[in-house]
Amino acid sequence: MTPAAEDFARRLDAGLRGLPADERERIVLEIRGHLAERGEAGLAALGAPETLAKTYMEDFRMTQAIAQANPAALLLTILDRAGRNAAAAVIGFVAVTLYLMSAGFLVVAVLKPFFPTHVGLWLDPFSFGAWVNTATPAGPEVLGWWTIPVGLVLGLVCGAVAGPLMRWGAERLIKRPVFGS
Repeated sequence: MTPAAEDFARRLDAGLRGLPADERERIVLEIRGHLAERGEAGLAALGAPETLAKTYMEDFRMTQAIAQANPAALLLTILDRAGRNAAAAVIGFVAVTLYLMSAGFLVVAVLKPFFPTHVGLWLDPFSFGAWVNTATPAGPEVLGWWTIPVGLVLGLVCGAVAGPLMRWGAERLIKRPVFGS
C-alpha cells in the first residue's frame, strides 16, 4: 500500500476508537483491501477518513439501538441524526407524532369517566370539536361513552405502529460504503 493509503487507514482506525476492537479491525482491514485494490482512486472515492469513521460510528450506534429493542434509545438515535439527514428527520417526526397521538388518545380515554361533560368529541356548528374542552360544548357529543374504547384502541394502535415504523426507518438509515468497480 502507498504511504497515503497507510495514513488513511491509520486515521480511520483513530476515528473508530469508540467501536469494539474486533469491529474496528474488521472495518480497517476491509478498507485496506479496497485501497490496495484501487490505489489512489480508492482514496479519492472514500473521501476523508474522519468522515468515513463518523459514518461507521453513526451506523454502529443505530445498529446497537435497533438491537436493544428499546424504543426510547432508538428514537433518540434517530433524532440525533435528524439534523444531518432529511430521512431521519421525517422518521423522527412521524415517530414523535405517533407517540404523542398515542399518549393523547390514552389520556382522553382515562379522563372520560372523571370529566364526562368535558371530554369527548363534539360537533359544533363552527368547528369539529375537541377531545378535552374546558367550557361546556355548544354542539352534540358524537361518541359519548364510546370515547373510552375508541381512545384506548387509537392510543394502542398509534403506539404499536410507532415502534416498528421507527425500526424499519432506522434500518434504512444505516449507510454502507459503496465501492464502484
